[in-house]
Order: sequence, then structure tokens, then C-alpha cells
Amino acid sequence: METPKKSVLDDWIITKHFFHTAWTRENLEQWQLQQIREMLAMVKEKSSFYKNLYGGLPMPESFPDFGRYPTIDSERLQKEGSRFLCISQKEIVRAVTLQTSGTASAPKRLFFTEEDLELTIDFFAYGMEQLTEEGEAVAVCLPFHMPGGVGDLLIRGLARRNRKGIGIGILGNLKEAAAVIAEQKATSAVGTPVQLLGLMEYAQLQGITLPLKRILTSTEILSKTVRRRLEAFGIEVFNHFGMTECGLGAALECSLHKGMHIRENDLYFEITDKEGRSLPEGESGELTITTLTRKGMPFIRYRTGDRARIIPGQCPCQSLLRRIEIEERIQEKQFMNQTLQAWDESLFSVWPVIDYRMEKKEEIQVVTVYSFREISKEDKEKIEAQIIRKEIIETEMMNTEMMETEIKAQKVLICYEILEESLPAYYGKRRIHS
Repeated sequence: METPKKSVLDDWIITKHFFHTAWTRENLEQWQLQQIREMLAMVKEKSSFYKNLYGGLPMPESFPDFGRYPTIDSERLQKEGSRFLCISQKEIVRAVTLQTSGTASAPKRLFFTEEDLELTIDFFAYGMEQLTEEGEAVAVCLPFHMPGGVGDLLIRGLARRNRKGIGIGILGNLKEAAAVIAEQKATSAVGTPVQLLGLMEYAQLQGITLPLKRILTSTEILSKTVRRRLEAFGIEVFNHFGMTECGLGAALECSLHKGMHIRENDLYFEITDKEGRSLPEGESGELTITTLTRKGMPFIRYRTGDRARIIPGQCPCQSLLRRIEIEERIQEKQFMNQTLQAWDESLFSVWPVIDYRMEKKEEIQVVTVYSFREISKEDKEKIEAQIIRKEIIETEMMNTEMMETEIKAQKVLICYEILEESLPAYYGKRRIHS
């Protein structure tokens, strides 16, 4: 099948909001500004946090006016989360606790009404038409047992548009997951990039033919290297960006794959500098979001901690929606002065690598490299070169599975682990450990 070239989100937004109004960029931005003004009026009245923060500020007459409003961040959310609420506790149907990357930091608590969840289901329902047709089965490789969770909402959205969502969950036992996908004839899958890569590598090594034609990557940043490896299987890869604060779904690629189209009827995106000032299209800075339609716990100029840029110009698919590129996490833990995203780009370029773990144990930097087969000497040398990235002072082979390298003042321990049918287990997202 040929997927539609134009972003499906345009028609969805037209049907939902613009069926009586010309679909132009100018009209969309006027509508967004009006939604911002209405949202500000509501939060100043109903939220003690926003009333205190924005109470004395005039209503913005333009986006530059709005750009002078103070930003908020995850620290404020951790400390004052319940004061963000614009509803009574009895109207909350879903509460989510997110642990931040700092082990000593308080978790973030987010709250959703039934109406808020409906917005997400609606986005998922129409967004998945970008890579599916009626009657097709989709393997949902995300948590799906919890009502109101991402997998549950996705399965409900798929059903609404006559697609069948197959609950797989976080990929653990690959043999079982591959069997279900083959039996259900799933033509698409949704999951994290590295886990989907592990699934495809496992199936190839085992001689299992999966019916998958397209995948949607989510939850984590998709590196260019992982994307190339997935596409090498003949799979069309669609990238998606979402986070709990913006209702899980936020931006989605069209089939031209030239950036993710933003869900602009529900979200207003800015790229800001360190002082919270909006940056022009094309410049990199911190992604800052404003929810336009959320009623329970709105977010106004919320700094996400993601470095991103708005891609200049219109997509060749002729969508009117702006496009975004997510680059990396800001202030993420680093390993040997490199972020997780940088390590993804380098280590996954060695094709036997299907995952890795980085952690600091006392004075030793430990890297565990996972594969489904024995890694050759040549590939180990490539891995070592990617990790060390500088002159090796002394190398001592400890055994065939392990190597300890002294580099100036640092000790790096590289371990190789061959997996059989299961991927490494995670609690939350992949991250650098300390």
C-alpha cells in the first residue's frame, strides 16, 4: 500500500475546528492565539498556581506578547503540581507519577480528566491513519494494561478507526512477541526505537518472517543510526514525539519523513533560549509547550527539557502544520562527556550492537554491550574506538568477554553480553546510570 503523502493531521484539524473557516496558516495562528487567551483566562481564575504567577499580567495581543510571560519547568511541577489544577479532585480519572532523572528529586504528578484523555484518543485514532488502513492489525509494544495509559489509549484510538490494536507490551521475550505478531498478521508496530530494532534483529537471526511493513517509534529520541538500521529491513519508519505533559501525543511524521508535524490544534510549541525568549524557526533551543485545549491540568510555557528546533518552511507534502525536530535531552546525565543520544549515534553504527548500558561504579566507567551473537574482534575494536575516542595508554585483556582500559585518569570496563530471546529490562526510559 502507498501511504498518503500529505499529513493526515491537516484533515483531522479541519474537520474538528475549521469546517466553517478557510484552512490557512493565518487562520490557524489566529485560532491558536485566541485559545491561548481563553486558556489564560481560565487558569488565572481556577488555578492557584497560575493566578499567583500570571494574575497581574495583561492578556497577550500577539505571540510576542505571550512570549513575555514567565516560563515554568519540571521543578515547579514537582513542588507545586497540585496547585496547577483547574478542577476538583473528583473530576480526575487518571493520575500519573513520573520519576525524574535525578534520584533525589521529587517525582512529577500529572492529572487528567476524561475530556483530556479523549483528546489523546482522538489524536491517536486519526494519526495512525498515516501508516495504517482499515482492518489492519497493529502491534502495540508499549504498556497497555493500565486504563488510561499510553498503550490502552492507542488501542482504543485504533479501534475507533477500524484498526485492531494487539497488546504486546514492553518487549521482553522476543520469541513470544514475534509469534503473536506473525499470528495476528500485524502490518505495523508501535514501540521504542531500540526495542523494535532488537525485535527485527532477533527475527532475522532466527529466520522468522514478520509481516511488519511500517513502524512508529515513540517514547525515546530516534537516532539517525537506529533509523537506518530499521529501514535496512525494508521497514518504513515513522517518528513520533510525545510526552505525558502534553497528553502523550504531540507530533508525527508524514510519509515524506521530513520532520514531525505538530498537533497544533491542541498544542502551541515555542523554541526558547535560557531566558525563556522565543527563538526564530531553524534555531535550536529548549522546546517549550502550551496546552491549548486541556482542562484539568494545563501547562503554560512549560520548558520540556528537550533541545529541539522548528524546521523552517512548509513541508513538501503541503501541510500547513509546522514541523519539529527533537535533538537531545538538555541536562541529561553524560557518560565520558557524551549524552545518550550521542552514544546512540556512534555505538549503533556497529551493527551487531542491539543495546548497551552505561554506568559509573565508583571510579570505573562500565559499558555493557548487548548482542544476539558473538561480536567479532574487528567489531570489538570499532566499539572500543567509539567508546575511548582518544589515545589508549594501556590495554589489558582480562578474558574474552571483558576488557579494562586505563585512559589517563579514567578506567573503562567494557563487557560483552550475548542475549538469547529477551531484551534488557528497563524501569522507565533508557538512560545513563550512576
